[in-house]
Amino acid sequence: MILCAAAGVFLWCSCRCGIHRKIGSSEYYYYRYGFIDRDKNGLVYDRDAWWYLKDGRVDMAYRGLAENSRGRWRIRNGTVDFSYEGFVCDPGGWWYVSGGKVRENFTGLAYGRVKTDLTGGFYGRNLPGSPALFDADAP
Repeated sequence: MILCAAAGVFLWCSCRCGIHRKIGSSEYYYYRYGFIDRDKNGLVYDRDAWWYLKDGRVDMAYRGLAENSRGRWRIRNGTVDFSYEGFVCDPGGWWYVSGGKVRENFTGLAYGRVKTDLTGGFYGRNLPGSPALFDADAP
């Protein structure tokens, strides 16, 4: 417990900082000085995990890519999915992801499945800093 001042009145409150479940809810929010910080967006590290926030709330439904100072990452269920290996699509195109991170400098061939109307796998070819190009034929 710490002493907090609100509107000139001193009262006792607990200092909540970081990711916490909102009381009376199943949702998790980012707290700063005991209040939900609705301006917080993007990736935040807390309690041994990277969390994806939108308007201060952990967005458990988001599936896609998010960026921080260490690169772009595949997000699933509100956290970075470090186990993911394959391709992810975003508005910039398809990207090769390994260990949950977009491998922008990967230049080899990687085999993986992509969601299309076609069945089977595709070989993705990456050029540094560019989206993957796909070919249904094996090299």
